[in-house]
Amino acid sequence: MKRKHLIMELLHRRAGIDVKSLERERKGVSGEKMVRELVDEKMVLEDVTLEIDGSIIQLDFVVIAEGRVTVLEVKHHSKDYVIRENSWYFNDGQKASNPFYQLERARGLMEKYLRQRGFRVPVWGFIVWTNSESHVFGLKQDDPFMTPGKLVRYMRENPFRANLELREMIERDRILVSPFDKIELDAAGLAPGLHCLKCFSLDVKRTRKTVLCTKCQCSVCTLEAVKAHLVFYCLLYDRESFQIKDIMIFTGGLISLRTMQTCISQMVEAEILRRIHRTEFQLLHINELIREMKD
Repeated sequence: MKRKHLIMELLHRRAGIDVKSLERERKGVSGEKMVRELVDEKMVLEDVTLEIDGSIIQLDFVVIAEGRVTVLEVKHHSKDYVIRENSWYFNDGQKASNPFYQLERARGLMEKYLRQRGFRVPVWGFIVWTNSESHVFGLKQDDPFMTPGKLVRYMRENPFRANLELREMIERDRILVSPFDKIELDAAGLAPGLHCLKCFSLDVKRTRKTVLCTKCQCSVCTLEAVKAHLVFYCLLYDRESFQIKDIMIFTGGLISLRTMQTCISQMVEAEILRRIHRTEFQLLHINELIREMKD
């Protein structure tokens, strides 16, 4: 799951964040999920943020292959667009931003990044338009524009072989917390409670061994619920460590202190947590834990 999307889902329930902003994020995530299912995960890095000569770029997908790198920028818009003289317009004539400019900037910076590190490979770039109900009129045949079907053909007709050396280099250099994902919030005003791990509702009830959502009926074991809420707490409060009393307040006291202590002890043994002091712990590998959460 993407960090920004997770933060917005949590804040929507705990702080009443703007629904329109959340809906835009959800649309983007649904488009990226569609693309994720079409590409070989061995060759692709997702949600890559890099700093290149003081410029920050955030890339939805980077296909890393021998002899070619392909940048994919996913757009999941609901409106129709018209292109006239290289400018994009909404159907009502109002001017819109041109995604080709954003793509070309990202492609050029990625090419520069690779060249500076001794990799002289061509960098291709495409906009992947994932909503079949949204149309773009006035496209030229050579515009870097794809539908999901065309992406499948592109991957099939170009028998790529993964470049593991290049992939490892980008993995080392990527910025784990993108500055674009920062959201200003009043942490003191957050409502307490337990989230459903599927729909993020706070309408849940505790049974002896599980947390059950009364809206979508999703049920998870208490240990999984506690682990997820440690991630949620550290994410919202921008911390790597926590005290048990703070987690008790964050979860609204819906899990007993004894059960919380038992779950935390199990996570220390599993090397998910590291004990700092008697009641203070550090959450390890938070970015991996976030990525493991399903959209």
